[in-house]
Amino acid sequence: MHVRPILPALSLVLCAGTLAFSSVISAPAPAAGQQGPDDALAALEFRSIGPAIMGGRVAAIAGVPGDQLTFYFGHASGGVFRTRNGGVTFEPVSDGIGVPSIGAIAVAPSDPNVLYVGTGEGNPRNSASVGRGVWRSVDAGETWTFLGLGDTEKITRIRVHPADPDVVYVAALGHEWGDHPDRGIFRSTDGGATWDKILYVDETTGAADLAMDPANPRILYAAMYDFRRQPWYFRSGGPGSGLWRTADGGDTWDPLTEGAPDNGLPDGVLGRIGVAVAPSDPDVVYAMIESTHDGQVWRSDDRGKTWRVVTEDGNVNSRPFYFTDLRVDPATSERLYSLSG
Repeated sequence: MHVRPILPALSLVLCAGTLAFSSVISAPAPAAGQQGPDDALAALEFRSIGPAIMGGRVAAIAGVPGDQLTFYFGHASGGVFRTRNGGVTFEPVSDGIGVPSIGAIAVAPSDPNVLYVGTGEGNPRNSASVGRGVWRSVDAGETWTFLGLGDTEKITRIRVHPADPDVVYVAALGHEWGDHPDRGIFRSTDGGATWDKILYVDETTGAADLAMDPANPRILYAAMYDFRRQPWYFRSGGPGSGLWRTADGGDTWDPLTEGAPDNGLPDGVLGRIGVAVAPSDPDVVYAMIESTHDGQVWRSDDRGKTWRVVTEDGNVNSRPFYFTDLRVDPATSERLYSLSG
C-alpha cells in the first residue's frame, strides 16, 4: 500500500532554510544613496503565521434537512461551529465539550434539535489529534451530554435512523499508533445511553466509513480499514480492510469483498474505502477503494451484490488515507463528488 516518508519533507525544509540563509549572507552592500538592510528590516512586524493547516482543516460537516441556511462543521482541532445564515457568520457551539478534535457530526433527520458529535479526527496523519468519544445535544448545540465510547480515539462517521433519533450508528477508526479493541461499528437504540459493538474485525482494523440506505435504514454499508502509523512508517491497508453490508440493522453482516473478484470488487490487500448510496436511487451504491488494481471507484446497481469499475483516474483519490470519501448528488445517481489533494 502507501508508505509516507517523513525525512524527505524535513530535508526540503532544511534545504529551503539553507538557501534563504545563503542569500542573506551573500547579499552585496548597498550602493551610496540606496536603502540599507537595517532600514528595510525596521519596517517589519511580527505576524501570526499559524497554526494554519492544523486549525483550519475541516473534518466534518452536516446540514439540517429542510433548512438551507443552518449547518454545522467540525474542525480537526478547533471544535464545532454553527451557522444559521448560510455561512455569513459562525458561532462556536462545542466549548462545553472540552475536546477540540472533531471527526463526525450528524443531525437527526426526524428532529433537527438532536445532534450527535464524534470526537477525534478520522484521518490518521501523523499530526492528527485525538478525541474522547461521542456527545449529544438535544437543543441544537446549546448544551451537550457525554455518551461514552471514550477510548475509540477517532470517529469517522455517525448515522442516525431517519424516524427515530435514539437509534444511532457510530463508525470508529480507533487508535492510530497502536493495537486496541475499541474500534469498528457501534450501535445504540437508546440515544447513546448504552452501546453494542456490532461489527469488529481485529485490533488493527477500524471503521473508515458508514452509509445508510435512505429507503431502508436497516441496510447499511461499512468500510473497514486496516492501518498502522508509526513514527518512521505508515501502513495504509492490510488483510482486515474490506466492505461489509447488513440488511437487519447491524445484527448480522456479510463481507462483500470476500466475494471478489467474482462480484466485480478488487481482491487482494485493500486500503481505505469510502462508500455512498445514491439518495435518488438506493439500488446504486458507490465505493472508492484504495487498492493495487486498475480502478478508483466501483459502482453497484443492485445494492452491493455485483460491482463494476466506473473510474480509473488516480487523481480522484491521490491521498487515499485522507481523501477516500464520496458524496452522491441527491437529485441524480450519475453525479458524484470527491475530494483530492
